[in-house]
Amino acid sequence: MRLFLVRHGETEDISAKIHQRHTTPLSPLGHEQAQKIAQRLAAYSFEHIYVSPLTRTLQTFEHIKKNHPHTPTTVDERMKEIHYGIAQGQPSGTLKRLRDEANAAFLSFVPQGGESPLAVWERFEPFFKEFETRHSGDVLLVGHGYPMMFILARVHGVPFERMEEFLPKNCALTILERASDGTWHPILVNDWSHLG
Repeated sequence: MRLFLVRHGETEDISAKIHQRHTTPLSPLGHEQAQKIAQRLAAYSFEHIYVSPLTRTLQTFEHIKKNHPHTPTTVDERMKEIHYGIAQGQPSGTLKRLRDEANAAFLSFVPQGGESPLAVWERFEPFFKEFETRHSGDVLLVGHGYPMMFILARVHGVPFERMEEFLPKNCALTILERASDGTWHPILVNDWSHLG
């Protein structure tokens, strides 16, 4: 079994250098990126595709599904990106400032109205375990940075405190392969050569 990971394209919030809101759409560049990853993925066949329900991932998937119109697809709430609470829509760096002011740890800090990175993993991990046992063929996940950073940190044996080292570029491609003993091994990590 191989797992293909694709983060959504650039959003209007990323372009504006603010913390992303759950409702933010793709920017024009984001649509171009999505078209390019769609072209790259056209060479593969997938047993199943899983997509986050947020606008930016659904828009990215719209480009991908043109080459995979008959592939079974599931939109799963557990794949959603972290909710930044009161930091949503605020300048980049706001979340770190709030965390520093609270003297809180990266993984456990909860901004008002939002959730912590650990909360993201707590809802995503059961989903990850489910599809691990459900599929034997290639599977594609179209999702977000935080869940993917957790996956890559675990695969590389890196503490979650350092998971930001694996932040994927928008519409980069990661491919992991599951061995017979159930362990995952990286084939390709955050490759964006198709984006030019």
